[in-house]
Amino acid sequence: MKSQLGPKMKSELGEGMPSQIEGAIKSALNNDELRKQLMREMGRRGGQKGGKARAASLSAAQRKAIAASAAKERWANQRTNRSESS
Repeated sequence: MKSQLGPKMKSELGEGMPSQIEGAIKSALNNDELRKQLMREMGRRGGQKGGKARAASLSAAQRKAIAASAAKERWANQRTNRSESS
């Protein structure tokens, strides 16, 4: 398997290191508990910046429309929950 690291990374890590890292990653992905932990962490990191990145890419009018739609849904759900509990 060919290494995915660039030339700068190879020179910093040394010649044998990338294959050791790739081996460690492969063995971790074969271990179910480690794989789950890794995926949870990756998802959490993506989630932490996801909303901010999305908001930065939207115009003010788009953000306002999304907020209005969300508020409308929240109010609709609140009315439905009240009528079911009565």
